[in-house]
Amino acid sequence: MLIRVNLERVRPRADFFVEAASVVCEREPYSRYGFTLTRRNAEYLAECYFLLNDAYKAHRSRDGHKTLPSKIAAMTSLVVAVLNPLRPSKPPNKPNSDTLYANPMFAVRVAQSILGHDYIHCPFSRVKPFYDQFRNVNLPSLEPYILSIRRGREVGEEYCIELSSPEIALIDNRILLFTPD
Repeated sequence: MLIRVNLERVRPRADFFVEAASVVCEREPYSRYGFTLTRRNAEYLAECYFLLNDAYKAHRSRDGHKTLPSKIAAMTSLVVAVLNPLRPSKPPNKPNSDTLYANPMFAVRVAQSILGHDYIHCPFSRVKPFYDQFRNVNLPSLEPYILSIRRGREVGEEYCIELSSPEIALIDNRILLFTPD
């Protein structure tokens, strides 16, 4: 499926990502490592969100069906988990849980903000299994997109995305993860 996401759709969502990242990155331990989300990476996140969302809608949505917050949260957290957009400007000598889990934590934080949930502080050991679901996420249909980002693709170019059955199942499961009982 060939999809083009126009900049008018991308900009507001990129603004959301920039604002959410600033809240996360200005706090410890992320501020210690200088984590940031560049405007360009925010635009890629937004574009990727719409690419994934439009491709998924082609498989699951019916005309007139409204997008639910749980689906928005799931898609948003997945693109964060796949693109890993937060980068430290002052990385530690050896990776640690703060740096290894910055993007998974960001993925969960943006999903929580979409759902209107407050962030609950609890020991990392209790939430690590949950965050692990947002590490090393692989959506093969997005791999060519990620390679094109590395080559400097422009936001708004056409992109072909075909979701496989396992990818659709992963998205379905993430939607359920964020769906209230």
